[in-house]
Amino acid sequence: MNRLDIEEFGIVGLSVGGMWGAELAALAPERVKVLALMDSYLGDETPEARQRYMGMLAAVEQAGAITSPLLEYIAAQFYSDEVPDALSQPLLAHLQSLPAARLRESIVPLGRMIFGR
Repeated sequence: MNRLDIEEFGIVGLSVGGMWGAELAALAPERVKVLALMDSYLGDETPEARQRYMGMLAAVEQAGAITSPLLEYIAAQFYSDEVPDALSQPLLAHLQSLPAARLRESIVPLGRMIFGR
């Protein structure tokens, strides 16, 4: 929003987007005027889940890529086993194509903020 010179705004957050939106609203309450959360959880992660997510983020940061085992985990989180591969492949291909710098400077820090809450 800073780059767009937008001072005040609303957020509609779905799932992890809701987690991010809540964090942003807490960091900049004077700027976030409306917040709608859908299918989101704002409570603490269990210690086991937090450790698993932080381990995944550390692996992405170290590799500079999202590797196959993690892609399989992500697919299982977003798609049913009954979904044809043709429907999940665009997301997985996009995730594999993300440059290392973007992963390290954007995705990993955002993930740490969300799952470290």
